[in-house]
Amino acid sequence: MYNNPLILSYIDESNVFCKGLGASLVAAFVKKQYKVVLAARSVEKLQQIAKEINQPEQTFVVECDASSQSSIASCVQQSLQHLQTNTFDVVIFNAAYLARDKGYQHITEEDLNKAFAIKPIGTLYTAQAVLPLMQQHKKGTFLITGGGAGLFPVPILTTVGMNNAAARILAGNLDAQVKKDHVHVACMTICGMIEKKEGYYFHPDNLANLYVQTAEETDASKWNYDIILKQ
Repeated sequence: MYNNPLILSYIDESNVFCKGLGASLVAAFVKKQYKVVLAARSVEKLQQIAKEINQPEQTFVVECDASSQSSIASCVQQSLQHLQTNTFDVVIFNAAYLARDKGYQHITEEDLNKAFAIKPIGTLYTAQAVLPLMQQHKKGTFLITGGGAGLFPVPILTTVGMNNAAARILAGNLDAQVKKDHVHVACMTICGMIEKKEGYYFHPDNLANLYVQTAEETDASKWNYDIILKQ
């Protein structure tokens, strides 16, 4: 049986903080026989990921700006039409604007607007587009990728920490409103640098498997909106 997840990413290979997670998420869900929608502003990278996975019947690429409400709405509609379904089993908001700060005095209005436009604002727009569908069908999981800078101080990531903290509390507020309909919302807070090292907890493949486990947990008594991934 094929299920229908939407993985909304902001692909930026210069982003050393979460490099490779998007591709590993796609591969992990495809391996579990899901049909996967890959969405990002740059479709070229997504097409390359889909080509490498080599399962054309299980992958669909669509362009989406995770900071735009209209773009997200269009992405959702295109995805539902392609999958020939009226809801998603899983949605993963893996998009973020990540940059190192040079100190609190140098953080600008432009920096904040760029960061918050994607997370948590784009996260909320995505929730508004997909959670009502899940609620109507009494099932679904919405996962938000967060980072340790939203839990504890990392001076060079002040802006990142602010929007990750906001996304984390957003997850809690969303979960409180939809869990009565057997829909789970959680923030997957990754407290470490993602690297492809064998046996490493923060290897993107290991993290992706943890996302799959969370998405497939059907026992609501075990659900938690605040999932901290750390060694």
